Amino acid sequence: MLKEEAIWLADWIYRMPVKDVFPLCNIGSSTLEYRAKKQPFIDELIFKPARDKGLPVIHVDLKSARGVDIVGDISNPELIRKLSQYNFKSILCANILEHVKSPGELCSSLTSIIPNGSYLMVTVPYKYPYHPDPIDNMFRPTPLELADLFINTKTVKGEIVIGRSFIDELREEPMRIIKWLARLAMPYYQPMNWLSNVAIITYLFTNFKVSCLISQKLR
Repeated sequence: MLKEEAIWLADWIYRMPVKDVFPLCNIGSSTLEYRAKKQPFIDELIFKPARDKGLPVIHVDLKSARGVDIVGDISNPELIRKLSQYNFKSILCANILEHVKSPGELCSSLTSIIPNGSYLMVTVPYKYPYHPDPIDNMFRPTPLELADLFINTKTVKGEIVIGRSFIDELREEPMRIIKWLARLAMPYYQPMNWLSNVAIITYLFTNFKVSCLISQKLR
C-alpha cells in the first residue's frame, strides 16, 4: 500500500459516521507485523484510530499469524457465507485484485458479503510494476473500470491517487538500496520475485499510482 493511498482511505473512513463504516472487514489484511512494522502507516492511519475508539475491525487473510482474525481463502464459498453473518458495514480490499485469477469473481464475492447500503473500499495499482504474490495478473484498471466490476453498486468516490517514485522511497530508506542491489545480483533465487525487482527499475523516477474506489451496495 502507498502511504498516499492509506491517507486517502483514512480520510474517507473517519469522515463518515461510525455506524456507516463499522464493523469493518479487512480482506487480504496480511499480518500485524506487516501492517504495523513493514508498512507502519497502514496501522497508524487506518486501524489504530479504530482500535483506540473500540471500533470493531476483522482482519481476514490466507496466513495464520498474529493480527489475522479469520484465516481463509476468499474464493471459498464457505468463507463467504461465514463473513456474511457478521453484518459488516464496510469492506476494505486493498491491492488484492491484481493477485487473483479472476478479479470479477472476487468483486462479486465481496459484494455478496455485505448487506444493502454498506460500503466497499477497494484499491488496485494503476501504474505499478509487476509484483507477484503469488501471482500478478497485471490488472491495472482506472477507477471507472474498477467500478464496472461491482454489480448493483453505485460509486461514491473514485480517484487515481499519486504516490512517490521508487527513488523517493530509496532516499527515505538508504539500507533498502543495498538490499535491492543485492537482490538484483541473484536471479537464480526465487526468479519471479527477482523479476519484480527488475521491473521496478522503470519506476525509479516515475510516480506510482493507484486506483481508489468507494462504492455503496444498492438497496
